[in-house]
Amino acid sequence: MTGSPLSRLVFALVVVTCAYFVQGGGDNENSRYALVRSIVERGTFRIDAYRRSTLDIATFDGHWYSDKSPGFSFVAAAPYALGARIAQPSDDVDPQPFALHLVTLATCGLAAAFAAVALLDVLVRLGVSRVAALLAVLGWIFGTNAFAYATMFYSHQFAASLLVLAFAALHRELPAAAGFATGVAVISELTVAPLALLVAAFALSKLGWRCALRFAVASLPPVVVLALYNASCFGSPLHVGYQSLADPYFEQGMSHLFGFGAPNVEVMGMMLASQFRGLLPVSPFLVLAVPGWYVMLRARQTRVLGAACVLGFVGMLVLLSGYAFWWGGSSFGSRHFVPALPLLVIPVAFAIDRMRRSWLRGVAIALVAASIAICTVCVGIQPELFDAHMKKGPAPELPIADPRQPLSDTIWPLFRLGYVSNKATFHSRFKYAANEPGHDADAYNLGELLGLDGTNSFLPLVAIWAAFGFAIVRRLRIMAASEPAAR
Repeated sequence: MTGSPLSRLVFALVVVTCAYFVQGGGDNENSRYALVRSIVERGTFRIDAYRRSTLDIATFDGHWYSDKSPGFSFVAAAPYALGARIAQPSDDVDPQPFALHLVTLATCGLAAAFAAVALLDVLVRLGVSRVAALLAVLGWIFGTNAFAYATMFYSHQFAASLLVLAFAALHRELPAAAGFATGVAVISELTVAPLALLVAAFALSKLGWRCALRFAVASLPPVVVLALYNASCFGSPLHVGYQSLADPYFEQGMSHLFGFGAPNVEVMGMMLASQFRGLLPVSPFLVLAVPGWYVMLRARQTRVLGAACVLGFVGMLVLLSGYAFWWGGSSFGSRHFVPALPLLVIPVAFAIDRMRRSWLRGVAIALVAASIAICTVCVGIQPELFDAHMKKGPAPELPIADPRQPLSDTIWPLFRLGYVSNKATFHSRFKYAANEPGHDADAYNLGELLGLDGTNSFLPLVAIWAAFGFAIVRRLRIMAASEPAAR
């Protein structure tokens, strides 16, 4: 299916949608972006010149560094050097929103598009119908918090996309490519290490030890790069930025085992079902993963993959529940869980595929559509939801919001009043952008650039999606009509 008209439509749909939203910066994004600028503009890993743009920072031997894993910034340095830096004033400490957007689109957006096409291809190869596979993939990209992190300069969806591409490479018996992609994912977001081990185990079970060895060897160069970076910045190849945090609050939380402790059952429940950082309130279609696991575990040809999906999901849930900052600060959902979302999306595809009754498929379509609607509103209104009480309400007309109820107290009231692009930006830290004059220069969407105000700015996106939807349905019908003749 790779390279087919359907794949090209899906790829273009993801890229165009990610390009629609300019999200501006923030502490996390600025820290990664500062490293990109330091590499390209100054030829150093030190971010001394940009340290005042972020609180997410490490210090060592009198200098300042990004506290993030550097792999993502290393990759982003290429598009920044090749053109995005033209939009970034060199004397401005803070990111220029459009320059940051270009780099985000060239990394997170493109990676998500490639991963969507790759996962669609793998699912069809595994026997899932095109319609079921397409619903699951579109649900993943647009109906989970993966959507938000494909439009913001974070490494979570970038790492998730690399792991999916590694998984797809294994199905094409390309262990070296899979190993390298997995290695880059790990040095971009260290929390994906358990998922990387899962991909390695799958490589061993699917292709044997010789290919698994090639996988392992190919994953080493990125790890070596990380070790050299750590040695250059912090004096030891095993010393990471999180061990030299400048902020006492974060330093204390990360002081024991990189912030990981005993699993917490209450946190697991919140990660699944709470408005605060839960999966299901924003992505109800993911509930279909449960029957999907059952379907996969029953069939001999998908049993190993089904077991890997279950173990990976449960393992990440248990691990992250013991993390000191499991909620991810100002975050949309549990952002640390974003790389594990494909473990739910794959069984969702199998569940939809096995639905023989039309009303069951109707329910599945409704759940996917509802998830996409919720996540689109969140991405367009405010994709980083605060974790602390603010001094002001989310808009001048609204009372102070309860951070434990972000959908009902923040997102829907803002949507009802017509506030869009309300992301907290780098110059309005811990404040709602609706209360800050001139915030439109930091976060905006294509509709606003065209002169549309409020929720009307979503209308061009709806039109774009309708056009892609028509083209995709038409292509599916052509493909379905041609198959009997091919047989």
